[in-house]
Amino acid sequence: MSTKVYSIDEFCEAYGVSRSSFYRLRKAGTGPRVARLGGRVVVPVIAAQVWLATFTEAAN
Repeated sequence: MSTKVYSIDEFCEAYGVSRSSFYRLRKAGTGPRVARLGGRVVVPVIAAQVWLATFTEAAN
């Protein structure tokens, strides 16, 4: 079974961004969408993929 959500640390490691950069992106409104699960803040995998695709398309 694959993971459906990333913790903030897992997302940062998978996408090569620092934790401070993650929060800076979120504050600027350009970070990935997040969800709350039982008090934890997580990044759904699909939200991470959409976020990356947005930047990939913008670069082309």
